[in-house]
Amino acid sequence: MKIMKGHVVRLPDGREATVIDTISDTITNVYIKKDGLTNVHPDHLENVGWVMPEWMEEYRDILKGFTGGDTIEGVMNDHTSTIDINAPRAMICVSLKSAVWVLERLHKEGKI
Repeated sequence: MKIMKGHVVRLPDGREATVIDTISDTITNVYIKKDGLTNVHPDHLENVGWVMPEWMEEYRDILKGFTGGDTIEGVMNDHTSTIDINAPRAMICVSLKSAVWVLERLHKEGKI
């Protein structure tokens, strides 16, 4: 699975961090709780996948309606469902990812 912004990764020392940005194939900016920002080579990260941020937990019940019965994290980490393979699942993925994107934008702008 490709490391992407918003994914939680495990560092070589076992600490978990959130990916802030992927600059290139050789540098990834990650945020480690209590330690702040650091740069890490992607080869040294274990990708845990997308994990709901703490601030978004209050919207979990609303987002659950977009999942078709799967977990929110399961749908957000599905990068293989396509219209050709499984059209209903692909639409579920697009719907949930769009809703999460809107929440992230509103949160970033300080509106929620």
